[in-house]
Parts: sequence; structure tokens; C-alpha cells
Amino acid sequence: MKILKSRVDPMEGFANDPQLYILVDKMPPLDELVYERKGDCYFAEKDGYVRFFFYAKPGPGYGGREFHIKVKEGDKVIEKVLKGPWSSRSGVMNKLGFTPCLEVAITDDPKVFERGHTFYAAAATVDLVKEALPLVWDLVEKIKFDDEVYYVLE
Repeated sequence: MKILKSRVDPMEGFANDPQLYILVDKMPPLDELVYERKGDCYFAEKDGYVRFFFYAKPGPGYGGREFHIKVKEGDKVIEKVLKGPWSSRSGVMNKLGFTPCLEVAITDDPKVFERGHTFYAAAATVDLVKEALPLVWDLVEKIKFDDEVYYVLE
């Protein structure tokens, strides 16, 4: 996944942190992601693109939708179905020790990037974000909520 363009919306006047928008050449196919598991959390990273779930048991997350995923178990990769998982958040994944990441808006469609909406809500590794970040912005580590590590644009 190669970064083509990026921009930051400072979200001035809002209580939210600034939002990074990224245009990439091609997002990885979801069926190529291999998840690691720690407790009830599942985390996958490929080329800087990150996806994660919280899943304790079948539930109403994502409207009860089923996700067929590949999970690393020891030196094997197994297929697993998560029915109704929840999306969780980067701070939880960072606290668990997965590859450091943060939420971003991402697309591989240049028209979406120019139009400024209909991006995918996703997460990306800190390393990818540092590569995408316009020079006037810094990435700062902050502790929020329940000792969760977040990376915030300033």
C-alpha cells in the first residue's frame, strides 16, 4: 500500500482530535488479513492498514453480521467466524501491545479524496501515518481513558 496524498482536517470548533485523510494506491484485500488474538481482541495489519475487532461471543455488533477471518494460532493459521463482533478502538489495541495504530479516513479512489467524503473509517500503523503526515503536523502520544495509548495529530 503506497500513500499518494494526505491532508488533515483540524476539526476546529469541535471536541474531536484532528482527522487524517489518506489516499493510497490500493488497500489490501480484507481476505488477505491474518489476525492475531489477545483475549477477546483480534488485530490484523498489512502494509500499514489495520483492522481490529472485539469478540467475546456471538452478539449484535455490526447487526449480527458474520466475519470470516484468518487467525494466527501458534505456527498455524486457522479460519474463524466472528458473528456480531464489535469494532473496538485503537487505544485498546495499543494498550494490549499490538502494533501501534490510530484511526484514519482512507480511500484508494482519487475521486473520493478530491470530493472529501465517503472514505473508509479505518486504522493505520503509526509508521504509515508518520509517512503520510503533512510536515506542519506532529504525531503525539497521549494517555486517555483507562490508561490507553492514543496517537494524536497536533
